[in-house]
Amino acid sequence: MSDKDYILWIDDNPEREEQAKSLSEANKMDVCFESIKDKDLQDLAPIIREKYDPILVIIDHILDLTSSKDWVKLGTTLAEFLREKWQKCPIIAVTAADRMKEIDSERCVYDDWIEIERFGGYIEYIPNIIDGFN
Repeated sequence: MSDKDYILWIDDNPEREEQAKSLSEANKMDVCFESIKDKDLQDLAPIIREKYDPILVIIDHILDLTSSKDWVKLGTTLAEFLREKWQKCPIIAVTAADRMKEIDSERCVYDDWIEIERFGGYIEYIPNIIDGFN
C-alpha cells in the first residue's frame, strides 16, 4: 500500500463496503475495504498484516462467512494477530448484533465497538479515535 494514511476495513460482508465509502467521503480519508468472504483467515491474516500499514482498523466481529476451518471465526482472533505488528493502531469492531452484554471478555481486544446499524452516527468520531492514538 501507499505511504498515505488510510483506514483498513476487514469484513466478510461485501455489502458493508458502502459504509466504508460513506466513512471515506464524510471524513475525506482513504478507506481500503478488504473483503474476506469465502477466504481462509489463517492463510489471509499474515498477508493482510504485511500488505497494509493502516492508521485505524475496522473489523467485523463475527466472521462466519469466511472459509476458515481451524481459526475461530471471530474478529478478536484476527485483531489479536494484527495487534502483534500494529501495536499503536486502534482497532474497532463492528457487528450486526447487539451482543455487548454477552461479550465483555472479548471487548478488551478492541479499542471501540460499534453496532453496524448505528455506524452512520459514529462516522464523525472516527478521526478523534485516530488522533487519540497519535
